[in-house]
Amino acid sequence: MKAQIYIRILIALGICILINVVSSYYHGFIDLTEEKRFTLSPATESMLEDLDEVIYVQILLDGTLPGEIERLKTSTLQLMDDFNDINSNIEYEVFDPNVGDIKSINARRTELAKDKIVPQEIQIVESGEQTKKLIYPYAVVKLANRKRVVRLIKSAPMSTPVEVQVNESIQLLEFKIASAINDLIVNKKEIIVFIDGHGELPEQKTARLEGELKQKYFTKRVKLDSLVTIPDEIALLIVAKPESSFSDKDLFKIDQYIMGGGNILWMIDKLDVTLQDINEAKFYIPPIHDLNLDDIFFKYGIRMQPDLVLDLECTQIPQVVGRQGDKVQTDLFPWYYHPLVAGKSNHPIVKNVERVNMKFASSIDTLQPRKNNPLALNKEVLLSTSEYTRYQITPVRLNFEILKYPPKPEQFNKGSLPVAVLVEGPFESFYKNRVGEGMLNTLKDIGIEYKESSVGSKQIFISDGDVAKNNYDPETNRLSPLGYNPWVKKTFDGNRSFILNCIEYLTDNTGLMDARSKEIKLRPLNKIKVQSEKTYWQFINIAMPLIIILLFGIIYNLLRKRRYSKQ
Repeated sequence: MKAQIYIRILIALGICILINVVSSYYHGFIDLTEEKRFTLSPATESMLEDLDEVIYVQILLDGTLPGEIERLKTSTLQLMDDFNDINSNIEYEVFDPNVGDIKSINARRTELAKDKIVPQEIQIVESGEQTKKLIYPYAVVKLANRKRVVRLIKSAPMSTPVEVQVNESIQLLEFKIASAINDLIVNKKEIIVFIDGHGELPEQKTARLEGELKQKYFTKRVKLDSLVTIPDEIALLIVAKPESSFSDKDLFKIDQYIMGGGNILWMIDKLDVTLQDINEAKFYIPPIHDLNLDDIFFKYGIRMQPDLVLDLECTQIPQVVGRQGDKVQTDLFPWYYHPLVAGKSNHPIVKNVERVNMKFASSIDTLQPRKNNPLALNKEVLLSTSEYTRYQITPVRLNFEILKYPPKPEQFNKGSLPVAVLVEGPFESFYKNRVGEGMLNTLKDIGIEYKESSVGSKQIFISDGDVAKNNYDPETNRLSPLGYNPWVKKTFDGNRSFILNCIEYLTDNTGLMDARSKEIKLRPLNKIKVQSEKTYWQFINIAMPLIIILLFGIIYNLLRKRRYSKQ
């Protein structure tokens, strides 16, 4: 009898040991979450499956961490395990840069700073005492002698609760790390061209954007009249705030670039207006920019209206309110022509992007396609105003008198208006049925093939030419951050994130951007209910299991005694 008991115990121990050994080599799970938070996107899985080189990831987020930051670290390690399950060439380690003596820590910090890896200060409560600590919320992804730095925690305004910030950071982990791995694998910089020659923003005013792009792309500026055709190897054209008309030759080159699968980011001011214009005139009537783009935009599925959007959700501008001695006194007033707009969809471009500050934006209409059109385009509104909006159609007189009176909300009743739209799919040429035999022969003689439609292209239309502009001071040669508003002295990070996401999406041929759409719902506990029912749940979770085990033991012993007492 005893021998059988010992054999059963040994078998049970053997099974436990076997399960532990197998689980140490194979990591698996079943994702039962509503939003499939632990399931990788198909594009990520495909990229990892094709990987035949060793990728080494060094995670610098370690040490004593507060609860929410520890959750970010745990999620990062879990993601690395998921990557490793698909391909064992993904190797990783966790390393704390703050370990060691002061000399080695300082030397390490200096070395990390060369890669723009700088520590972040957090507060930790230990034994009732609050202390400050520097952490490194980064991962360094390496392939051979190349590397990419990934910031694990998402930037957020000071008012953002830490649990929300961490939750949004976890949502972006897969996209950020997968993109870094893909960049190292491809090891090829795509070419992005800023169109020049039509009064577009000068280099000084796109310097911040170009500086960001140069980490991943080759950027250059090109005048269209210097090209016979726009080369297919150009991944993206950026048209940033043109002020003069595009010639028919320029439009034909752009059209045929799109028909060849090219992508364009349009940042257009429909009306010619700035605060300085209004300030210098008693009544300023903004003229329409004659860019010769209306017809071609119409063909591509959108109409940029000749109006100005006014939104109650806006930023402020300073106005003189009086004098004190020889000093001018100013105060800030809401300026409805500078709306704070947001994305209201789950599209990866605008997912988790903060509000974007625009200036003198116009509304955009998305045109309905013709019935039975085989070249149906997909249109997605990326940014739109708040519900408290109205618009003024040109000609309209602008002045600062509007600031003297409180707004009437009932007048802001036009609802949410689109100000940035994505159009993608098989575009039809603007010049279809317009190219004669003579022009076709001329094109053929110079080795150019006319295309009537595209297989698939992407265009983004933004009705504000300044959305990606940085300010430039020629006297000090200083640049402001992208999205900086000098009147409220605040940088709107949404501007930077939105433009970079637009460019990432337009140049993405892998589908990795879809990983940005992952949503992890925050399900916080009801603190009032937790406090009121604290004793009850402590009893359920601590005492109840002990009582059940005790009852099981008593019943088992009673049954055992009854069974053997009869023998």
